[in-house]
Amino acid sequence: MHARAVRYENVSEDDWSIGRAWFKEDYLPVALQTDGFAGAYLLHDDERMCTMSITFWRDEQTAAASGAAVQQHLDAWEEMTGIKATVETYEVVFSETPSGARQA
Repeated sequence: MHARAVRYENVSEDDWSIGRAWFKEDYLPVALQTDGFAGAYLLHDDERMCTMSITFWRDEQTAAASGAAVQQHLDAWEEMTGIKATVETYEVVFSETPSGARQA
């Protein structure tokens, strides 16, 4: 499994509101239809004005193949807000989710 971390800094309250809706209503429906998609988290810290999305992909190939669609969304976000994302991809080497863990 591979994870793509997309980090945005200096995210205002207004941009966070737009970004949260954009992630749920525009990005996730596309990701859910993309081969190899294995889940996502959206994180935000008001105090540091930082937002991060982490998406999970079945393997390195599907993570790479999804890159073009992701880049279109990142470009649109940058055009709307002027905020450029930092994007990094990692191999997931360990994962543990307790049964009955609460989803956000």
